[in-house]
Amino acid sequence: MTEDVALCRGVARVDDRTKRLIGRLQPGDVAVIKHDDIDRVAAEGLVEARVAAVVNCDRSITGRYPNEGPRLLVEAGIVLLDNAGDSVMNITEGAELAIGADGSLLVDGSVVATGE
Repeated sequence: MTEDVALCRGVARVDDRTKRLIGRLQPGDVAVIKHDDIDRVAAEGLVEARVAAVVNCDRSITGRYPNEGPRLLVEAGIVLLDNAGDSVMNITEGAELAIGADGSLLVDGSVVATGE
């Protein structure tokens, strides 16, 4: 992917606890999380924070039980990059991220992960 075809761009905010991260988010940020089965409460907090995107190293829907979180994010126009792998949790807070339509995640212009 080239940066000029990015679905979105934003500043990385990283935390393995979505609830803790929500308090630090600014509009347009990219939330980098580790959250199997994103629930309604977490999704509502992310929507309220007006993030540009959510990068989840885990699966936002595992199939263990019905969850509405991912649907709420997408309906709010938030890009959701799912199952991007644990390495995304090592992204430096404040790094410039771009997400491509092909599922690529770029940090400062270099592809560091892919997701769904």
